This record gives sequence, C-alpha cells and structure tokens, in this order.
Amino acid sequence: MTWTRLAIAACGPIALLFAITNPTHAESPPTACDLLSPAEVDRALHVRVGPGSPRVNTELVTNCLFIAGRDGTISILFRRNAAADWAAEQRRRMTGPGSFRPVSGVGDSAFVLDKREQGAALCIFQGEYYLQISVFRLGGADTVLPAAEELARQALSQLPDTHRPATAEAYRTHN
Repeated sequence: MTWTRLAIAACGPIALLFAITNPTHAESPPTACDLLSPAEVDRALHVRVGPGSPRVNTELVTNCLFIAGRDGTISILFRRNAAADWAAEQRRRMTGPGSFRPVSGVGDSAFVLDKREQGAALCIFQGEYYLQISVFRLGGADTVLPAAEELARQALSQLPDTHRPATAEAYRTHN
C-alpha cells in the first residue's frame, strides 16, 4: 500500500466513496493542486518538490501529490462541502482511542496521525471543508508536523470563505 493510500485510508476512509457517489456542485471548485504551489511546499519543508500531480479530481474530493527526492511524498487531500454527519463521524473516530491526537491552532479542529519516523498526516476541519496534508519519508512526525501546519494555514487562506463551498470562479476572484 502506498503512503498516499495509507494517509487517505487513515484520515478519510469514506471521502472517496462520497466523492464518487455524491457530486454536489455544478461549477468547478478549486482543486487540491490549486491550493498550494510547489514553491510553497519547497519553502515549508526545505526540500525541492516536483509539480503537483492530480490523483483524484471529483466534484467533492481532490488529491494532489508532490514528490520530493527519491521517495518523499506530500499529499494534499481536499474535500469540499463535507457533510456535517460525515465530519462528525470522522471527528468522533479521531478523538477516540487510537493513533490520532488533537492539534490546536489550525482550522476549526485538527488531528495528527503520527507515523513516528515515517512522517505524519494532518487532518483539518474548517467550516464545510476537510483538508489533509500528509508528509511521509521526509523526516519524523515531530519534524514534518510544523511544516504541515504551515501548509494547511496557507491552503485554507486560499479559500474565499471557509464556511461555504468555494467555486473555481470565487477562487480566481479571490486571487
């Protein structure tokens, strides 16, 4: 299993299922690759990355993968219009016993999946959005988590209104 699939499975196991079965927007909202540039990822992690490569792009969920070095990965998963019941279930799962721990100061609420020396996945809930920044094989969780938090803040700041779904037009107007 690749680290990208592991991170998606860990933080948002049903995000892709809903993306396939529940399209909700007629207009095209920003994608995960629109939210962060390679230069922003470079600066936050102090490592050169290639261009972001879209992996999933539906009306509800998008995923963008950046590759760093031989096998480092930075994955951005962005879910628009996350249903309240879905978000509540994910928060419940992340606050229960297990591998997640809360992180303050990012979004409305955030949790980290600490994979120790392999890296970390930061899962952020902001209004009707869900954002996941996963950084693997670029250092331990304690090293990459501050950079993931910085990237999350930058990505969230790109959204014109974090309490309602963004459209591509609103994104272009905002920038």
